[in-house]
Amino acid sequence: MKVVKRILKGCAILFGCWLLLRLIFDPWLITYVRFRLHGQQYYANVAAACDKLIADAHGEDKKLRRAEMPSLPAILQDVKPEGADVRTNAVILFNGGTWSGIVLYWVANHEDPTLWHLAIRDGENGAHDVFTKRK
Repeated sequence: MKVVKRILKGCAILFGCWLLLRLIFDPWLITYVRFRLHGQQYYANVAAACDKLIADAHGEDKKLRRAEMPSLPAILQDVKPEGADVRTNAVILFNGGTWSGIVLYWVANHEDPTLWHLAIRDGENGAHDVFTKRK
């Protein structure tokens, strides 16, 4: 029984060390986890803020960089974006680069442009749809 307890304690310590190192070297993980813990109403509000960005662009593609981030709606600033691409059919917010950080997408479906998806992708995993809406 003592051996099992030691093994479990060792596993817990190793997991704690792994998690601590992951948080130190991947600071976007906290933002990603916080975003994923929200509910559908929050995601609907994020989508509405993205729709406002698209409407404010008046049909032009825009690239917003770090200096322009304070102009974003507060709910979009929650993901701490370093840049944003606003298009007629998409808003893409990125934090920490497209490969190592997180990317938040609000995009129209290719096959059905009336169906929009809110998805988030971290540097290690594929995109996860968290909200969909017909427009």
